[in-house]
Amino acid sequence: MVSGTTLSQNNSNCTVYVEELMCVSDLAPTGRNRTVSWAGGPTSYHCNWGDIFAQYNDTNFKNWRGPFRKGDSSLCRIKDILDGTSKTLMLGEVLGATGDSNPRSGIAVSASIGGTTPPSTCMARTDGTGIIAPFSTDQFDIGIRWASGLNGATGFHTVVPPNGSRCASGANPYGGSYGYATVSSNHGDGANTSMCDGSVRWIASQIDCGDLSVAHSTSNTGASLWGVWGALGTVKGGESANYTE
Repeated sequence: MVSGTTLSQNNSNCTVYVEELMCVSDLAPTGRNRTVSWAGGPTSYHCNWGDIFAQYNDTNFKNWRGPFRKGDSSLCRIKDILDGTSKTLMLGEVLGATGDSNPRSGIAVSASIGGTTPPSTCMARTDGTGIIAPFSTDQFDIGIRWASGLNGATGFHTVVPPNGSRCASGANPYGGSYGYATVSSNHGDGANTSMCDGSVRWIASQIDCGDLSVAHSTSNTGASLWGVWGALGTVKGGESANYTE
């Protein structure tokens, strides 16, 4: 905050439900227990953390691939977005978890992911019926606190496609869990996003994501492995030099 006050999960200001932070199609607050001490005000609009997944407190990832990073990392300024502000994602719509097996609004937990695990491992946690158990059923979930900088609270990654599988290595997507949280919506086969130049774009679920069966990269440099979707997540991957409008 401007005052320098450290926000905590018990700060009453963080529990405020802000309508402007919720898409009208996001049903996450419905039926959710908002009285537990760590439940903050929810949000549908999350920040681009780039095309790698990591624990929020992993010191190897202080220089994130996307424009938003862990709080004690170096700041990302406009001049740092070398791929171009019109070609780099800033925010994305993410459905808050509702404690069910819907891949768009739920998350697979206790997933065997981390380090260089290929994204296909996460994708395999869903089938034609939804998320394969176990999936999160508690309130400590995607989009629960707009004031939190943890992956699951306010971030997304450009790895698995929009409306694709969401996974966490732990029992929930917070704390020390590795995980994938992509953009998602109830609007159709895609989701709304905004770019770093302020423009708004619809991203279809069929966007090119590269080969999700290859090992995940933990490098903070170089082009994205995850096709056009991954390239949109990086600030200086160098992929924009290959784009044609």
